[in-house]
Amino acid sequence: MPRVGIGSSPYKRTSAQMPQSRVENYYWEQSATSESGEIWIPRPGLNMFRVGAGALRGIYRAPGCLNGDIVAVIGTSAFRINSSGVATSIGTVAGTGRVIIAGNLAGVMIADGTLLQYSTGGALSTVTLPFTNPIWVGHLAGYWLCVAGGTQKRFWTPDTTPTTWDALNFDSASSSTDRLLASAVVGGRIWDFGERSIEFRYPSGDSEAPFAVEVGRAYERGCLSRDTIVALDNTAFWVGEDRIVYRGGDVPMALSDSYISERISNVATSDVYAWGFPWQGHVFYCLTIGDEGTFVYDITTQRWAQWSSYDADRWLPGLGCLGFNDEPIVGDTDTGTLYTLSQEIFTDDGQPIIGLLTFGAPITGFRLMVNMLRIEMVTGYATEVGQGSNPIVNVRFSRDGGEVWGPWRSDSLGLAGNYGKRVKFNRCGQFKGPGMIGEMRVSDPVPRRVSGIYINEAF
Repeated sequence: MPRVGIGSSPYKRTSAQMPQSRVENYYWEQSATSESGEIWIPRPGLNMFRVGAGALRGIYRAPGCLNGDIVAVIGTSAFRINSSGVATSIGTVAGTGRVIIAGNLAGVMIADGTLLQYSTGGALSTVTLPFTNPIWVGHLAGYWLCVAGGTQKRFWTPDTTPTTWDALNFDSASSSTDRLLASAVVGGRIWDFGERSIEFRYPSGDSEAPFAVEVGRAYERGCLSRDTIVALDNTAFWVGEDRIVYRGGDVPMALSDSYISERISNVATSDVYAWGFPWQGHVFYCLTIGDEGTFVYDITTQRWAQWSSYDADRWLPGLGCLGFNDEPIVGDTDTGTLYTLSQEIFTDDGQPIIGLLTFGAPITGFRLMVNMLRIEMVTGYATEVGQGSNPIVNVRFSRDGGEVWGPWRSDSLGLAGNYGKRVKFNRCGQFKGPGMIGEMRVSDPVPRRVSGIYINEAF
């Protein structure tokens, strides 16, 4: 009963003419009860939470801050949004780019690159600053923090004076000369991200110099863009100046391969941005790379996948926060529409989700005859009526390394209640070395978990 390999991460090297391995709208997981010991789970679907009215530029929520409401910047308006989706305007935020929002028990601050604005729940007020270009804002240990764009400086002010900033209250790079792109607050520490280096500080307890340098700890590794930095899993993730995705540790740990780096190199730096969220035992770092797509790194399993939305070149959510009941609220950065996630639905607010996996097997002899191919996957969960009442799975094959593909073939995933339905394809043909390559695809709004693919089984 030969088992065929299924891709667990996407891969393609255009410059090396390598076949493409696709893992689209799935994520991988080990499973003790699966026949193969592993499963491919469909990504969560999107449930409408609130219709948007402009580009989503920033979103933030923290328990205890503004009664637990969401603060979002959509278009040029800042909103306070409650758990029912009711939005109250709290002011105007100029510009069109991504903004950074931070908060504490008293209120929130929004940095848009031109202004720093503060709200205790009502209308935003502009903070008078002794510097220009506030490109990042954060909060740690009783202090507000703000990076002055184009400089090496990160300013600070106590909680007691959120609208008064002293020109002498700043930290600057101690071991490098590159500009500060942003900071991140992770595990009670400040990570200062420069163009070619990263330094670390910790709360010192000294009101005159509240943050001290961690001596002997610095990265000789910079950051490509502020908007790729995400604090997750008690560390930080970012895209380096070398266009490799990193995770912080004793030293920066490279997470991406040449495929991801090639994608990043194909687009402008401003088109690369990230966010992250926890989901059912997994933690995902979601990296959108312009029109190359959205690539999702599963921190739990250390595997990549590509997620997309119907008729789009990326996954619609481009920002998110941990919402009400500790469930993610995610937003479309183009329209400002907000969604909740669900593992129980298989559409994006009614639009189909196309799941696709590449599979294959090496051929050590002259050729391989595939008389039958079986896909071990969930069946019998068809909808009662409409799309999905007779769901199908498609497969196709390439006999020349993925250059030319044959037609799609289909088999049923079983009517409702037909849980014993076996998905199989007969007379798949001959394949020559170095290997066989195939793809499977599901688009009907039904469960589509895959546990393995097998060829030439005896019955």
